[in-house]
Amino acid sequence: MKMGLDPLAQAQPKIAILSAPNTSNDHAQSVDIVVHALSMDVLHKAIPMTVGLCLGVAANIPGTIAWDIVSESRQNRQPGDSKLVRIRHPSGTVDVGAELSPDGHVKSAKVVRTGRRLMRGVVWW
Repeated sequence: MKMGLDPLAQAQPKIAILSAPNTSNDHAQSVDIVVHALSMDVLHKAIPMTVGLCLGVAANIPGTIAWDIVSESRQNRQPGDSKLVRIRHPSGTVDVGAELSPDGHVKSAKVVRTGRRLMRGVVWW
């Protein structure tokens, strides 16, 4: 109600809990931010790409929570690392990014996906 949302609407907003990577973890050096996304009151098993892309944009806007977390995480990274934001989620990691115009408008948002083998088979004919 306080957000101005229609309580009768079937859709629910996506809620994301952001945190800094655990610095005691060996893999934390390669991750910029950790996210746990809730969808329909359930913890998402990965990260919805609508959330991931929005997080990629937010991480490029000074003053946002995402910007603060990513900026602090990157202080420990090697120079020359990618401008993409590496997100850790419950199922692994994903790289996202954004390009903003000088006046702050979003020109593009991007996600880098890698494929994985789902099945291997042989066909004789």
